[in-house]
Amino acid sequence: MINRNGRKQKFIKEDKKNIKYGKLLTRSLRVFFKDALQSKFLKTIRQNHEQLNETEGGCALWIKREWVQSLLQ
Repeated sequence: MINRNGRKQKFIKEDKKNIKYGKLLTRSLRVFFKDALQSKFLKTIRQNHEQLNETEGGCALWIKREWVQSLLQ
């Protein structure tokens, strides 16, 4: 934004800093997500997908929540 003297305002520097932080945060989330997808927990769910049958309503993970919780222990 330009002030009345025709100069860019100070907060532009802060915006660049926030954009850089946002890029770092996005990169970190990608790494976290990749690690999560490779976790033992999700690997077990993928390998036993037959446990999670389609239902007439509701989430299959919720319906089988006792099985899912047992995987976390």
